[in-house]
Amino acid sequence: MAVALAAMVILFAGICMLPKIKRIPGKVMRKIETQTYKEPSREELLEYCESKGFNTDYYILVDFTKKSSEKRFTVRRFSDGSVVFSSLCAHGDGKPSTTSKPHFSNRPGSCCTSLGRFRIGKVVTTSQGWTALKLYGLGWTNFNASRRGILVHGSKTVSRNPKGKLLPLGKKVSEGCFTISHEAFASLKKLAKDNPDIVICAFSEKS
Repeated sequence: MAVALAAMVILFAGICMLPKIKRIPGKVMRKIETQTYKEPSREELLEYCESKGFNTDYYILVDFTKKSSEKRFTVRRFSDGSVVFSSLCAHGDGKPSTTSKPHFSNRPGSCCTSLGRFRIGKVVTTSQGWTALKLYGLGWTNFNASRRGILVHGSKTVSRNPKGKLLPLGKKVSEGCFTISHEAFASLKKLAKDNPDIVICAFSEKS
């Protein structure tokens, strides 16, 4: 009981002071990881974006109830929920993820995808020389996103994936990043340039 209470106190303090977090003990980190995150309604997400001063024209849903052979990354309009464009999206290869079932984690070094809400930041150039969009986690399910180097980027593996086939796992595909097709990334980069602070919501349960 005392250990659980102490973990809750540390978690509460961490959430209140996310920018100041340097390191969270592994035992506590495991307690606050989650394998589920429910899909928000468009109205709920719009209200959130308005309250935070984020973009209120577009939002992105990443539906992990879908297989990686399906287009689970969708860019939508807040005005009517219509899809602007969509893409296949790889998940992280961290254990115990498989091609058919992702494992989710917020833990540094896990190489897993995180769930929850993210804000899209600036365009960055990786050490490999390709461009990507930086992500900032907005909750306790993903507040390590920036520290972990979680990005949105394109991949030829995704672009060339045979129709109906599950995306492969691997460091060249995703170590927790939202990896989409090159074509979709080019469109997203342009959209994000004209519309800063777009919010992404990755979920594993339908509302």
